[in-house]
Amino acid sequence: MKTHHQKVDFNVFEGMTVQGVATHTLTRGAYAWADGDLRAVRGAGGSI
Repeated sequence: MKTHHQKVDFNVFEGMTVQGVATHTLTRGAYAWADGDLRAVRGAGGSI
């Protein structure tokens, strides 16, 4: 799909009706995305 940002051709929400939009994304307790601002830090993801 043209709207996907992954290398897959499916979406887990396919066929579902949803409302709203994510405004914040957390990773390991830190903001990775907040109100349209990308705050991810290279290398901060790492492995467990």
